[in-house]
Amino acid sequence: QKGNLSSIKTLYLEKDIRFLLHEPIVWKFRDFKIFLRKLKKATEKKNWDKADRLKANKPKYSLDHIVKERYPTFIDAIRDLEDCLCLCFLYSTFPKTARTPIEMVEL
Repeated sequence: QKGNLSSIKTLYLEKDIRFLLHEPIVWKFRDFKIFLRKLKKATEKKNWDKADRLKANKPKYSLDHIVKERYPTFIDAIRDLEDCLCLCFLYSTFPKTARTPIEMVEL
């Protein structure tokens, strides 16, 4: 028998995996996955009261800490904004033809 014939393999260090396990956003995603599982189970059993209660207490997550980690100061955020503005300008200079939809070019 032949195993996986794919030649592309991505290997990760154990240290990197351990680092990602402690990331707060991963825990929020796990909570959301559990929420979806509980909601599905409640709706399949037609337990509408529990489903409504679960929907009211839907877990929320924010990306504030990731943004603060990426851009510790306002100046860092402004420096990175230049790339976005250049990309917007590039799209605005595209010709409006049948191959490029107006929604893609119009700002």
